[in-house]
Amino acid sequence: MLKLKTICFATVTVIVLFATTAVAQLPNPSQSATDSAQRRGPCRDPWITIAIESSSGRRPQGVGDYGECNYLLYNGGSWSNYDELSRAVRVLLGSSLRISLTTLGGDQARITHDAGDGFVWTQTVKFISDQGSALVGKTRMVSDNGAGLISRTKYQIQSTPNAKVISLGNSTVLIKKN
Repeated sequence: MLKLKTICFATVTVIVLFATTAVAQLPNPSQSATDSAQRRGPCRDPWITIAIESSSGRRPQGVGDYGECNYLLYNGGSWSNYDELSRAVRVLLGSSLRISLTTLGGDQARITHDAGDGFVWTQTVKFISDQGSALVGKTRMVSDNGAGLISRTKYQIQSTPNAKVISLGNSTVLIKKN
């Protein structure tokens, strides 16, 4: 009987250790890391830049609030700490949506949201400068093929033959075929 109690105690201890490890949270970025990301961009929100770079090992495919920099893609644009944002970034990166940025020359870039099977949404943005020096994250829309929408929703929308819906938790991306 004593042997059985010892085995049960050891099993419970192991389970508790694993549960404690699973709830560890990523700390918020330091002020210097946040300031550095704010200066180098490309996202207006420096934490988004940091989270994408940390999760994917590459620069964000977007600029300002467009493409992967669009805060609405991550938990509907609302997070209480960096760990929550980082988890939402990993949801997007693990989804079927592929976002890419192509420089068009001069001060313009095209952002493509590709959900596969011909569901593509493109946006062309222009970088805004102030007194000849580029401002990180300052952009304006030049053109949009009108095929996409990002909304803050907590419910599932069904895809149709002409529209593909990608649920990202508290965000939904809708891309229509043209």
